[in-house]
Amino acid sequence: MATFARGSDGELDDRVRLTLGDKDVLVAESYDVTRSYLVQPSDFRLRLGSGDTLPDLIKLAAPKTRFELRIGDVLQQTGEVDGYEAENSVGASELTVHGRDAMARVFDTYMRADQTFNDATYESLVYNVLTKELKLGDIVLDSDNEANRRVTTGTPVRSKKVPNTRGRAIKPDGGGSSVVRSVHAKLGERAYDFLRRHLDRAGIFLSSTADGNFVLSAPNGAQPPIARIVRKRGGSSVERSHVISARLRVDTTHRFSRVDVYLRGRGKKAGRPQSKGIYVDAEMEHSGFDRPLVIRDVNCTTDEQAEYLARRKIAEGCRNGFRLEYVMSGHSTPSLVGGGRAVWAIDTVVQVDDDELGLHENFWVEAVSFHRPPTTTTLRLMRLKDLVFGTDDE
Repeated sequence: MATFARGSDGELDDRVRLTLGDKDVLVAESYDVTRSYLVQPSDFRLRLGSGDTLPDLIKLAAPKTRFELRIGDVLQQTGEVDGYEAENSVGASELTVHGRDAMARVFDTYMRADQTFNDATYESLVYNVLTKELKLGDIVLDSDNEANRRVTTGTPVRSKKVPNTRGRAIKPDGGGSSVVRSVHAKLGERAYDFLRRHLDRAGIFLSSTADGNFVLSAPNGAQPPIARIVRKRGGSSVERSHVISARLRVDTTHRFSRVDVYLRGRGKKAGRPQSKGIYVDAEMEHSGFDRPLVIRDVNCTTDEQAEYLARRKIAEGCRNGFRLEYVMSGHSTPSLVGGGRAVWAIDTVVQVDDDELGLHENFWVEAVSFHRPPTTTTLRLMRLKDLVFGTDDE
């Protein structure tokens, strides 16, 4: 369980703490830490306050120094320092350190030659890139984020298992029904972009675990909420769940009332292809929109695949058109799982009971930003029904 000390004023101390090499830097005057499930890598920028002299701090923060970032005793990120900025004036010295988690290695590496991967699965493709291109040696590549979720929240939260797609074979570049299932990496292509080009098809994502290993998994909304965000009209401060501010944006510009997916045609004699996949956005239709999107997809071969693609397109529009953010006091909150407190973390589910915005449902946490001063956490939330990624093409 997550534990936090209390300051001399009795307030809970759940600030960010940084370890550089083997030395703990206990005082962080200010910082910005971001973690996102969909955008990699996670990073931090932290201004140090310490009894050490500026030259000593600079030695600690040399580029490529291994860092560990925690909230209280709860590990959040492991990676390497990218650099620092030192400032010195009369009576004051400051050092600002910035770095990224282990995914930075994937993001910064470019393919050194044209390569072909035959009969690759998503798992084998990622493992080959991590070990052979990045030369990371012995690594752990988890198949779901559950263990890492328990580490970063400090709670024993458990989720329902989602289908394991990482072991599926990858379709050849360009689709089709090639006998040899080959995918190709190009000289000079960023390793991260190459992997995303194929992982996106299955709706799975590569991210770093808190201890610097990796996980290849899909977003999981099938889990109990770890915390509650509450805003009751006229309620006490406790009933408002330490919400500092909230922001909701709804935009229908890029949404459609329905999506019709047509399968690949069968030549002139077959005539025009028939619509095989339809999915309706009930919210858009209820608002009076008649804005269909029509797609002809050469990779869909069954009605089920076409319908799934239509559903995914609707979900993409919903994600782009619905943005919900909360700014919370502190970096932790009372846990609904196992008691105690939980650190706000990505790929978790939170229960929202908000009279001010009229929201009363569970949401998935896509991104978390820790900030000081003051000590606040910004949460970016998604609706569970919009967690549809990739294509169900197997």
